[in-house]
Amino acid sequence: MSREAISLDTIQGDVTNLGHLLDELVSKINDLDFVKPNGSRDCELDRIAALAWIARDIADNVNDNFSAARATDQKGIRT
Repeated sequence: MSREAISLDTIQGDVTNLGHLLDELVSKINDLDFVKPNGSRDCELDRIAALAWIARDIADNVNDNFSAARATDQKGIRT
């Protein structure tokens, strides 16, 4: 099986899609009830929500870094 060359556009598109997926996950998690029937906080759900937020923010940061790198390359400045 041959593979096509992977471009930065493809990677950025994948990261963008991952960010959208994680954003939807965070939204769905936040719609859940974080309080158990006995009135105590659902700590496991708190942790899951925190991990989803962190993952979404990382995906957004990676996507922003791609955009910043492209803007830098377009100006002819290399770091």
